[in-house]
Formats: sequence, C-alpha cells, structure tokens
Amino acid sequence: MLIEAISARTKVPVASLRKIAASASRRYFEFTIQKRDGTERLIAHPSRPLKALQRWIARNVVGLAPVHPAATAYAKGSKISHNAQLHAATNFTTRLDFREFFPSFDSVSVGEFFRKISADSSLNFSDDDINFATKIVCRNGKLAIGAPSSPKITNAIMFEFDTLVADEAAKLNAVYTRYADDIFISGFDYSTVRLLEKIIREIVNDHKSPKLTIKEEKTLHLSRAQHRSATGLVITPNGAVSIGRTRKREIKTLVHLGLQDKLKAADRARLAGLIAFVSDVEPMFLIALGRKFSVDVRQWAKSL
Repeated sequence: MLIEAISARTKVPVASLRKIAASASRRYFEFTIQKRDGTERLIAHPSRPLKALQRWIARNVVGLAPVHPAATAYAKGSKISHNAQLHAATNFTTRLDFREFFPSFDSVSVGEFFRKISADSSLNFSDDDINFATKIVCRNGKLAIGAPSSPKITNAIMFEFDTLVADEAAKLNAVYTRYADDIFISGFDYSTVRLLEKIIREIVNDHKSPKLTIKEEKTLHLSRAQHRSATGLVITPNGAVSIGRTRKREIKTLVHLGLQDKLKAADRARLAGLIAFVSDVEPMFLIALGRKFSVDVRQWAKSL
C-alpha cells in the first residue's frame, strides 16, 4: 500500500522504488564537518532520488506522529532562541548530551516506529511497506546524520521519553527541553536540578528502543552566576538571551571588512548567516551595529 501510494504520487514505477530501497545504503555522499571541540562529524548526504523519498516519508508518514513540545529542534516554525528562552528565568541549568544520537536509532526501533504509526493512524502498512520505509530512511541499519528524515523520526520516536521527563520536571517545578541530542534541565534551586538529572538517568537506563547513552564528558552543571549557554546562546545573569560577546566581536569584524569589500566568499556567506541568526535572537544588537557603521545591516546583508 505505501509503495503503491508513493508511486502514484511521484510517478516513479514500483520496481524503481524497490531498486532504490535495495541499494539505499550505497546512495550517500560522505563528508566531514568540524565540531566546536575540534573533532570531526561524518555527514552522509543522500542522493537526490533517495532524499526525495525520505522527505516524502517524513512529511506524509512521520508527520502523523506526535512530537512533544519539549523537543525544540526541527519543529515547524521553531526558533533556536526558543529553547534558551525557556531556561532564562531559572537559577541552575544542567546540560546532558547523548552519545551517537542518530546512529542509536537502529532499523529495529525505526521499524517498530513505522508499525506503531500504521496501527495508530489506521494506515494498514504491510510488513513489506514497513521494510521498504525502514530501508529508505536508514543507512546500514541506522539513521544517518545528513538524511532529512532523521531529525523528524528521532523527535517522533522520542515522544514517550520526552513525555516521561517533562512530566517529572513539571512535578518539580523545573524546566526540561531537548534540542536533538542535547538535554537541558533548569530549576530555581540546585537540589531540584540534581534530582531531575537522577530521574533522567534512570529513564535513560530503562529505555530499550532505541538504547541511549549519555556522553558523560559533555555533562555541564551551571548556575546563574556562571556563563550559562543553551543551543549556542548565552543566558545572561539577568535572565536575557544573547549571542554572546565572542560572536558579537566576530560579527563586528566581518561587517567592518565587508563594508570595505575585503571579505572572501566563505566569510560573506557566514556573515549573512550570522546576521539572519542575530535578527531572531538579539535584533537590538543589529540596530546598534547599524548606528556604528551608518548602514541598515539587515538590508546590506541581503546583498552579500
């Protein structure tokens, strides 16, 4: 039923769809990007036909599953600043990071997820449909970092986990959010945050599908008196959300060089992205920057 429905919508013959699924794991281009800690992350970018099928499944199948409001990444209309703002009023924040998050979702857990969607939405997927969908979205039996379907699938599969943790946080008058593989918990007193952290660790240990593990070396315990950050944003001691001094200095330097036409193509692209980011998070900084350089920074950035 699923394969036939995709064929009818996309005009791709069923035989061709099956061929793509059978060879899906080989239809990726690999490259690496450098992470903040200096290590490299492997990205597997799917071929155009495979990517189109992943997007179709993400939109028409995965989109039927609920996503918890605490999952603040990848949601339609969501802003990266939203996650940090939810924690801004609290006094203590702990960050926990999952190890190898996307690859933790293997074909077994993904297949179970598709089977549950089928039952809950009365889609009546056959075993063949579930096997097909799983092959399309997985690479070598795991979700791939780089596939457009992976973020939506992880958010949907994590619904029960997010619900459990969010309910526990509500009981403690604490805040819980999850931005992909990063968990942020905040509270008004240290003991509350540590208790919630203990509960989360117990839930993680009991979670069977997928089997998640916490990257202990990335765990951070921070207070209002310290430099608190969430999803790359700084939570100031007075409870405001900022892009931080380091990023502000970088933007000032890039704007100065850009106005003198001294930026390389890569730097122009980065500056345009940074300005779009700041427009969402801290627009007053752009206004101040415009006064300093006597230019409408947002309009000028569109020409970069």
